[in-house]
Amino acid sequence: MILKINNKEFDFFNNVNVQMTFDGIASSFSFDAVFNPEDEEHKKLFRPLRYSKIEIEHNGETLITGRKIGSGFKSAAKKTTSTINGYSLTGVLNDCTIPLSVYPLQADGLTLKEVAEKLLKPFDIAVVIDSAVKDAANAVLETTEAKATGSVASYLTTLAAQKSIIVSHTSRGALLLTEAKPNRRPVGDLSNAIEKTLSANGQQLHSYIAVLKDATITGGNAGEEELDNPLIDSFRPKVAEQKSGTDVDTELVAKQIRAAELKAITLTIKLDSWMLGDKVLRPNIIVSVHDHEIYLYNKTNWFVQSVTLLGNEKEQTAVLKCVLPEVYTLKTPSNPF
Repeated sequence: MILKINNKEFDFFNNVNVQMTFDGIASSFSFDAVFNPEDEEHKKLFRPLRYSKIEIEHNGETLITGRKIGSGFKSAAKKTTSTINGYSLTGVLNDCTIPLSVYPLQADGLTLKEVAEKLLKPFDIAVVIDSAVKDAANAVLETTEAKATGSVASYLTTLAAQKSIIVSHTSRGALLLTEAKPNRRPVGDLSNAIEKTLSANGQQLHSYIAVLKDATITGGNAGEEELDNPLIDSFRPKVAEQKSGTDVDTELVAKQIRAAELKAITLTIKLDSWMLGDKVLRPNIIVSVHDHEIYLYNKTNWFVQSVTLLGNEKEQTAVLKCVLPEVYTLKTPSNPF
């Protein structure tokens, strides 16, 4: 494993934690490091409130490129390490509102790509567009207006959702407009993983989702759509209101709500390696699992939503958080039980 701080390799570190998230604006990291308070180079690298650039690599692959946002120091009779934590370069978009330099907040006749590039330019963050969503990202948006007090990330995520685009990030720290790949073949069978935990929170799920949209004074049609969730056999209704878009979008809104609820069903898998084959484990892959102990009596495919890599001088482990593929396909869910 290689750790770089401000483009310089740093050797004295331990207890690495890298959490890579697919459908989030940023991933996060932390590690313990030996701080020599008399070393001038250490003084520069460890100085609190200096957003130093951090890069973590493994097996020739870049895992994360980000900024240091937190530092922890302790003085005691026995020498201790300092703790450093941070997030991807794109993490700042969660923390900050739209800068005045790119006002006005209203976007007329712009595409999602153009809006993203305009908002990210002051932060010196690149925008990368997956070829699968290129057409949607280049389609002109209806008139939209951001909230002055809202974060850059929340505004972009809201706009992207209207186009069924996921706002993510690359390992190099760019903003990524993309889509999930839930229809891929499984990259591996993890039935023999060292630990697996299945959780299903029925409180968050409903037997049907109904979405209502009122007609607008500008001539927009009213809309109504109802979808069942065959996983739920008890009467648990939910009615939601569609706040934007047209009546054509009403079915999509209902599917997105049902898919979001399916995140209440999770499978956590622990492995004793960061690797699957010759590649580092990452989100946006499909794995299969068959294990009677966790009520998976048939081999079932799962979408890996996030991967947490943990490492120290003794071992490396990976923790995968998985959800049903229908969270991203928006299709009617098949029962894994």
